[in-house]
Formats: sequence, structure tokens, C-alpha cells
Amino acid sequence: MTAAVDCGFAPTVADLVDVASFSQEWLWETDANGILCRLSDRYDQLIGARSADILGHRLIELLEPSPSGNACDHNHIVRALTLRHSFAGRVCSLKASPGRTIVTRLGGKPRYDTNGNHLGFLGLGTDVTESFQRERAWLDSIAQSELLVATIESCPVSISIADALRPGLPLIYVNPSFTRITGYALHEVIERNFDFLQGPDTDPATARRISECLHMKKTCDVEILNYRKDGTPFWNALVFAPLVRHGQIVAFIGVQSDITDKRAEQQELQRRHRLQALGQLAGGVSHEINNLLQPILSYAELVQTEITASHTTAAKRLGKVLYCAEQARDIVRNVLRFSRTDENTLSELDLAAALSESVEFVRDLLPATITVAVRGIDSDLGVGWINAVEMTQIVTNLLNNAVQAMKGRGEIAVEAGTAYVAPYQASLLGVVAGDYCVVTITDTGPGMDEAVLSRLFEPFFTTKPLGQGTGLGLSVVYGILQNWRGTISASSSSGRGASFTLHIPLVSALAVTSTHSD
Repeated sequence: MTAAVDCGFAPTVADLVDVASFSQEWLWETDANGILCRLSDRYDQLIGARSADILGHRLIELLEPSPSGNACDHNHIVRALTLRHSFAGRVCSLKASPGRTIVTRLGGKPRYDTNGNHLGFLGLGTDVTESFQRERAWLDSIAQSELLVATIESCPVSISIADALRPGLPLIYVNPSFTRITGYALHEVIERNFDFLQGPDTDPATARRISECLHMKKTCDVEILNYRKDGTPFWNALVFAPLVRHGQIVAFIGVQSDITDKRAEQQELQRRHRLQALGQLAGGVSHEINNLLQPILSYAELVQTEITASHTTAAKRLGKVLYCAEQARDIVRNVLRFSRTDENTLSELDLAAALSESVEFVRDLLPATITVAVRGIDSDLGVGWINAVEMTQIVTNLLNNAVQAMKGRGEIAVEAGTAYVAPYQASLLGVVAGDYCVVTITDTGPGMDEAVLSRLFEPFFTTKPLGQGTGLGLSVVYGILQNWRGTISASSSSGRGASFTLHIPLVSALAVTSTHSD
């Protein structure tokens, strides 16, 4: 209710229209049928449209929900006009003229004559288009900011922000992926310098490059070995760049990705390519040497039959020539096995039986101080396309290597089973997807570092002193398994023993390969 005193006259609608002309609002009036019959001059001035464009139209027909999509106010106005109720402060869209719609705030009250007959509505309108647009832009900005934050928070790539205005460039933000990758909780990271992830095997040159880029305030893109909270290393693809505001660098934005698996896959692919190249080279050289050895052996044997008993010294010397030539021939054969140019006959054999016989044969030859624990060999391992003699050669080489690594004392575990190798894992191993017999041979020796592991299957590579090994044992194993369309891989770290894993394809997997190749 509005407070009033008797001023001696009752204002007419015309009086109200005149008063409204001095405000920032425009007055409107409808008749009993809801048709707009009056608009104050202020409408034309404020809206910039002609009142004649909408006079004579039903007000309800000119109203639409506001652009925000909120239909509540619009529905409230329509219901009030229909039921002849008062309404105030309701926002909707008004078709001000053909092709132009404004956002307006409306209020109105029904009018009646002295007999209670409905005469229409009288009300005020305010153009809030500009303020609505500002509010909408502000809300859109907030929504975009919230979307950006949500995107960064849910991003699978690690994102961090370091304060460039404070000494030491402390971290002031990391997203959940950073804590997931590194294993550190948020409170353990904030206010720390990013180099806390570095460790004993982090490349000093790479660390210096990062420091130099930060000092020079420029973008940096590196791959660096970092360490998780539990001490496990991981390869980090790190990119960081300065964030400039008003001409000043205020922060550094860092993006990190764990590329450990990707690097391992690349290194494995490079290793396979290197071994293939070495195999081609070694195969060619071995064939040439073998061609020269054949006449040496043949003529030496002929001369040996012609030497009389009185030439004992010459016979001994010739015997040494034959011995050395035969040793050279054996080395050539091993190299040819590595390069797969000297393929033995393969046949379908029961893998459990072949493996069990090979392990039992070699175990009898090992020192009593070596314990061999066998698991899974007596189970059904399927049928493979292999050679029994080569299986014994594989087991002999691997177990003898383990004995030498443990210096004649320790434990060797031989475990076998079957597994399906999925396409992704098959690509990493360099084999076809399918069912495999998986044999793992593990020792308790001193282990190997990454440098040794990367060259382990190369021909003539050995860690033994000069004259104590040819470096062909593991390369022969590699060549045999390649000929079987399988593979061998090794894992180890210094002080933690070594483990060799053999993947031998079952006949079913080879049948799939043959079908695809056809």
C-alpha cells in the first residue's frame, strides 16, 4: 500500500504519462481486451523505436521469454494479464519493432471503473537490454573460467604453475594428474621448487638446461628422468613457458607427461632394429669365413692322414690347427644361428615335455651349490613349432649364464605358463598377437644396469674378461627364438638379480599368422 495525503485532486492517466516523461521508465496502458492503447513519449526516446509499431497489438502477443531462457517471468506476466492480477519487476523480451527485440522489466496493475468493470492495465516498463547483456557477459565469463578450471583439473596431462615473482620459483598450483603421476599429495608439492623430482640418475646437463631456460625466462622442452615419491623413476616430457601479464613475467606454466612406457617401446624397437642389422652383417661375414674355413679343414685333415708316425711334432701342430679351425667353425655356426640363416628342422612338439627334459638335463650338470626351483613345467603348455635340441641349447645357455652371474652359488627359478599376448603388447615385443608359452628364468645374482641390458643380445657382447667368453650365448638364444617366431626379453637392476622371459608361440598363434600372410 502506498502512503498518500489528500492533495485536492485525483491524477489522471494523462497526468501520469506526463510525470513518466521525466523518468527513465515508460508508461504503458492496455484496454479491457489487453490491446496496447497508450505509450508515453519516453518509450520512443528510451527505446529508440516508434510506439506506433506496437500500439494496437495485444501485449501478450508482443512478449517472449528473456534470452537467458528463463520462462518463469514471462509465464508470470501472461498469467497476471489473463487473471487480471498485479505484477512487478518481471523480466521478459518485448518485440519493440519488426526485427528488433529488447529486454524489458515490466510491472502493471489492473484498472477498474466505479462499477467494478475491468478497464485494462496500467504499468511501467524499463529497458534493461544493456544491463542484461553486461550481466550475461559476466556470467559467460564466469562459466568460461569455471570450464577452464574444470578442464585443467580433469586433464590427463600434468599441469603446474610456478610463481615467477618469488625467489626459487615455488609451485603455487598443480592439477590432480600431477599428484597422480608423482605420488605426492597436494600439500607436499605447493611452495616447493620443481627440481624436487630430480634424483640420483637425473642427467645433470638436462637439469642445467632447465635452470638456464628459467633464468633466461624462455620456453623449454626437455625429456628428463624424474622420481616419484616412492623412489621409482619415470621419464618426464616437460614443457614450460613464461606467463606474461602487463608486460611482466608473473609465472611459469609447466606441462608434464609420463613417457616411460613410450620410451621403453622406442628403445625396444631400436634394439630390435639394431639386432636385425647386426644379424644381416654377421650372417654375411660368417658365410664368407665359413667358405674359407672349409678348405682349411679339408686340407688339414688330408695332410694329417699323410704324416708318418715319425713326424710327431708336425702332427701335434697340425692337430692344433684343426682344433682352432673347428672352434672357428662352431663360432660361425653360432653366428649363423643368431642371424637365422642356418635354420634347423622344426616340428610340432609338446612344450612341457621339451622344456622339462631340457631343464632336467642341464640341472644334472650344475654345481651342487646351485638350487633350481621349477614351477608350472608339468602343466599343459601347449604345442609349439620348435626344435628339441635348440630348446636344450636355450636352457643350457640361460642357466649357465645365471650360474656364472651368481659365481656358482644361489637360486634359479624356472617358471612356465601360457598367456594371450594382446596386439599392443605384441607390437612392443615384436611378435604377432596370440597364445604363447611364457617361460621365465630368474636368478639371485648381482643383476645388470641399463647399459648392459641394452646390448645383452648383441653378438660378441660380453661382460666377462678377455678370453673367457665369446659373447655369443645369448645372441644364439635370441636367434633361435626369432626363428621360432618368438622372442626373449630381459629385466634387471643392479643388485636385484636378472630375469629372462621367453615367449614361444603356440601352433594356434602360428596358424593365425600363416592365414594372414596367405
